[in-house]
Parts: sequence; structure tokens; C-alpha cells
Amino acid sequence: MKINKDHISILRVIEGLHKKYEYAPLDEIGSRLPFPMKKTNFLISELNRMGYASYLTHKKSGTSAKVAETGFDALALWDFKQHSVITNIGSVVGTGKESVIISAETESGFAAVKMNRYNQKEFLKIKRSFSWIAVKKKIEELGIKEYEINVPRAKAQTEFRVLSDLKGVIPVPEPYGINRHAVCMQFIGKKSLPAKILAKVVLKDPADVFDVIIEDYEKAAEKWVHGDFSEFNIMVTDEGELYYIDWPQAVPSEYPNADRMKERDMDNIRTYFRKKYSL
Repeated sequence: MKINKDHISILRVIEGLHKKYEYAPLDEIGSRLPFPMKKTNFLISELNRMGYASYLTHKKSGTSAKVAETGFDALALWDFKQHSVITNIGSVVGTGKESVIISAETESGFAAVKMNRYNQKEFLKIKRSFSWIAVKKKIEELGIKEYEINVPRAKAQTEFRVLSDLKGVIPVPEPYGINRHAVCMQFIGKKSLPAKILAKVVLKDPADVFDVIIEDYEKAAEKWVHGDFSEFNIMVTDEGELYYIDWPQAVPSEYPNADRMKERDMDNIRTYFRKKYSL
């Protein structure tokens, strides 16, 4: 079963009702669509079977629905295609606690689409760490309450802005577009095979690479402090080129605690090279 434009129309309506309802009543969803209620119910049941929407049935209020996490993925990918950011969708090439990476094709090559996730357990950990600073800054910019923040969307906005600012300053994936909680960016690797991360590479000249990383980080830190910098956030191509990734928790260099975050980032890299290469 493939998602189509009618499914997307329903997901958009439910998404638009989210501020009013956690689960939108089916009658209200149907009243905003151009087709009969019977068709609406059938399409929502299909979305549910595909995992893009979920149901809730209550004795008094009846049946209602909301967009599932993968439903927002579908909306973002659909809009990327509609706006010609990508031409085809590939497969999942990376997963983590806070994101999923999907390969895609563009008119000029390959791209990576990063879908940011909301993980309650990880979110609570974030709130106890420096990484919360980036989310807190977005809350301040938007002038909203803490509980109102859409964490995946805030992370995507931060990363897209950082990649845009650092393009040409240090090697980072070129940002192609942003939609909701997703960032489309340059694919680092060959075709749909991603480059290895630094942690999985044995360097021939570790001292030289270490110097390059420190120099690049210092350049980046004049604008943005990474906040979670390590051997797992540096990609190494077959040609030996370095790319610095995963910036959703980054903060501006002038932001409070940025200096402490920077020092922790630098310590992480120093520790890695000391342990693995005795530098």
C-alpha cells in the first residue's frame, strides 16, 4: 500500500488541528476535506494500517486520530519531493536515539534526509545536560512556554541554521532544505553508502588529522559551539576528507555556557586521540 495525495490531505488536516486537539475528532477532520465521510474514514483506516496515524476511541467523544511520528516523516518527504528538493526516496542508512537518516536522490546526486525524533527518556537526559541550552534558546526566540516546544522541529531548525552558517567555513554537509522536523543535506559518501565515522577508521597520520580537527573546530567555534563533539560526529571519506556532522544541539559562541561546552568538546577529541593513538 502506497501513500497518495488523499492520504497526505488527511494528514495535513490532522496536523492543522493539533493545537486544538491531541487527537482530532473524525467528524471535524471530515468537515475540512472535499470528499465524503465514508471515504475519509476509509483513508484514515489505511493511514492507521500503514503506521502514519493512530486512533483513540472514547465513550463520550467517539473516535479521533492523530498523526504518528512516521506520518510527519511522510509529510516532510512528500513536501521535499513537491518542492523538488529531492527526486526519489531511498532507504534508511542510519538510526539513533534521536534521529533517523534516509538516503534520497536529487537532480544532481544524492542527499541525506535527517528525521529528528522526540524520545522522552533522551529528552529528560538533554534537560540535565548542556544540550538543553539549544532547545532553551529556541524557546526564548519563539516566546513560548517550555511545554509548547516542538523538540524535533527546534532541533531541525538549529541544525539547518548552523549548516548554513558554517558552509564554506569548515567542511559540513551542504544544507538543501528543511521541512518540519527534517533536514535535507548533502550525502557524505558514495551513492547511497555513507562514509565511515572517525571512530571506525584507522588513521595513517593521526597527529596531522588531530591538528586539522582542532583547527577546524576553532574556526567553527567563532560562530557555533557543537555541544556534542566526538569521534562519532566526524565522517571520513575514502579520500581522507573530514566532514563534521550532527549539530542540532549547537549554540552560538556568545551564548551562556558556550565556553564550557567548547572545552568539553575539545576534551572529548583529545581523549579519543590520546587513548587510540597515544597522542
